Parts: sequence; structure tokens; C-alpha cells
Amino acid sequence: MKRYIYLLIILSLFSRNFLHAGTSDFPQLYKQLEQVLALRQATALHKEARIDSLRQTIRPGMSASTLYQLYDQIFEEYYVYRSDSALFYVDQAEKMAIRLNDLQKQQQCIINRSLLLATTGYFSQALE
Repeated sequence: MKRYIYLLIILSLFSRNFLHAGTSDFPQLYKQLEQVLALRQATALHKEARIDSLRQTIRPGMSASTLYQLYDQIFEEYYVYRSDSALFYVDQAEKMAIRLNDLQKQQQCIINRSLLLATTGYFSQALE
């Protein structure tokens, strides 16, 4: 859900500028793009720190329910960032959902995997 909110915020910021942009606004838009790209490294470091923080909380002997929640949170962090890692963590979350015998959590994992595969193109490659 968070990823959709972020996407909507980004789209609304840029779409407002593009809708009202004339040809004379291109240098200003280019400057804004450069500023956003300059923050890319800091944003990636911040995301990695959040992911590492979540991964470090995983301990042997944790309950399947707690592990499911952590794996799901890590999946959410990786979803738009690194698809192969997101796939790994959705698989881990599904294993915990199966251990819990929780059909709703299992189905959520299937939905998450489907969305991930569809948005990364893996799904369309599998159909060919």
C-alpha cells in the first residue's frame, strides 16, 4: 500500500509540472530532475538501512507469526527496489503463512508474488 502512495505522490508532483510546462520551462524541469537524481544515492542508502534494520531483528526461535510480519515488511521495502530480493522474501513469508496454516496470509503472498512478477516482466516471459 505504501508503494502506491509513494507512486501517487511522485506522479502528482511531476504531472502538475508537466501539464503546465511550456517549452521555456524545460530548463527548470531538467534542473528539478537533476536534483531528484542527486538524491538517489542518499535515498538508496536510507532504504538499505531500513532493510538491514529489519533483517537484523530476525532471530532463531522467533514465532512464525513474527517472522511472517518481518518477511512481509522486507518484501515491501524491496518491492520497487530490488525484485529478486523481493521474490525471495515473499517466498519466505509464504513459508511462514503455511506454517501458521493461515489461508489469508498465503493468499496475500500469492497476490504479492503475482504483482511483483507482472510489474517486473517475469510473468509475461513465463507465458511465452
